[in-house]
Amino acid sequence: MLVVASLSAISPIGFHFANLNRFHASGQTFQNASLELGYGPNSLIPASVGIPVFANSDKMWVMSNYNTTVSLDLGCQFNSSLFVVMVGESVQPKTIASIYSFGAASQVYPSCQFVQSWILTVNGSNISASIPITYIAVPYAPTLSGLSAGFSNSQLVVNFSYNQLYDYNDQLCLLGQDISHSFAINIPSGFGAGVVQIAPNMNNGTVLITTTSSSSNSTVFWFELYTTYSYAQPNSTGLVSYLVETSQSFPALLSRVTPANVAIENYVSIRPGRYVLRAFFDNAGNLSVSETNILIQGPQSPWIWLGGCYPLTQNSLNSYTSRTSISESPSSRPQNAMLMYDYKGVEFYREFFLNLSIARVGFTTVPFNATLTKIGVSLINNQAITSSEFYNSSMYLVSTQFPLKVGFDFTFAGQTFGTGYTTISPNSQPSINIPLSEILANVTNNGVPLPNATLTLQHGSSIVLSESPNQQGLVMFYVPAGNYTVVASYSGATISHGLKTNVNETSNAFFQFSVSSQSQSPPDYVTALIVVSVVGVFGNLVVWLTYLRRRKNYY
Repeated sequence: MLVVASLSAISPIGFHFANLNRFHASGQTFQNASLELGYGPNSLIPASVGIPVFANSDKMWVMSNYNTTVSLDLGCQFNSSLFVVMVGESVQPKTIASIYSFGAASQVYPSCQFVQSWILTVNGSNISASIPITYIAVPYAPTLSGLSAGFSNSQLVVNFSYNQLYDYNDQLCLLGQDISHSFAINIPSGFGAGVVQIAPNMNNGTVLITTTSSSSNSTVFWFELYTTYSYAQPNSTGLVSYLVETSQSFPALLSRVTPANVAIENYVSIRPGRYVLRAFFDNAGNLSVSETNILIQGPQSPWIWLGGCYPLTQNSLNSYTSRTSISESPSSRPQNAMLMYDYKGVEFYREFFLNLSIARVGFTTVPFNATLTKIGVSLINNQAITSSEFYNSSMYLVSTQFPLKVGFDFTFAGQTFGTGYTTISPNSQPSINIPLSEILANVTNNGVPLPNATLTLQHGSSIVLSESPNQQGLVMFYVPAGNYTVVASYSGATISHGLKTNVNETSNAFFQFSVSSQSQSPPDYVTALIVVSVVGVFGNLVVWLTYLRRRKNYY
């Protein structure tokens, strides 16, 4: 004898015994049961064609094609001897009804939330059938592994993978910390210009529609949402998936000056997962359709535009690499990985937080705030630092622990002249000052600023810098304190000055050339003379030809 527990979707009504034949068909199978099932009134299909695979938050909708009232009992096959009836309903012929909301089982009979095999029984006058129902309440949950981050060629490189055993139809979206929950649809040409901005407001089931630029005064805009549902096939272990319309927005005129809150009508209970958004533009019967993809995290949760994901390189079946600019702000670096996947016919998603521990240390020369052209910055060996790179006057660091004290050596012309220390934390941006001295060189020729001279800076026997003066004849060198030689060259003449510089001070060097114009390259008179001669010969020839022609005509 089978023990049956009968529970409504609202409150338990107790245990009772029942005839086994009530819950197992006698003479009639579900393949020819005159019943249609679906997730909403617009998604009903005959049970003989396919049985919907249900998940949490789904509602079971039915329509009876019998000519008489039938009794429907939906239950959980808890074990071989216990069948729990979750809901019982009487359905009239040709009547569409919602008989159960999945997820209520955990509130009434907790064990049923882990049971995948459910049964819908149909009973009436000379009617007895049972329909197997698949309820996927607990998804398979992939896990993230192999996460690593480092720097290469001025890029932040993030590698990671996830296990893939029972999921399929995977898609990975990598996002920054500041996730934008609004997105834009381009207005088609012929309907105006600009974009339609869509910002969901799930607290009241509306979206905010904003138009940028301009559009035709008679253009009407609306959108529809579609997602994939799976149906079990009779006499088969296979599944067939269909793209089902779940929602539609009310139409709005794009010519509205102020943003419009537009209501959304849902035809089914909104599942978390991927959706296709089809945007419609209608201008006096001229219709245009655009598509984009979004992730809906739940019935009252924000939407994520999948077109805003960071670029990813797929290295293998479940291994990925992300490359972004090293100078991205902490909020814009990859921080969230959204893994969307199917499991036994139901779509799920899982969010992973990458928790990238990255710090940046900036370096500034004082008191001149000069660019670090020839100043080298190197990290003092630290086992906690797994990757580092110097870029644009900053050192970027990946560390296994925080807070952490780090040190840096400062070098010039191959020699270390200073050291700086600071403490870093995740996403911290401390700064270290590098004290330098300034050499200001002033170059003139006969008292006039000389911009086309060449100045070289020597440290010992090595030339460390070479510059040309600006239009005012000035050159600035920013160097550590020490002894230097500055050499100015112009038109074969050289002048040199030896200097001793001090930190935070400016040392001046004046170079006064007296190169006369005669010593410079003479003007190219030969070329000019040749040009004048050629022009003169050609002119004389034209004159003589004209004269001879006139003489001939005269005679």
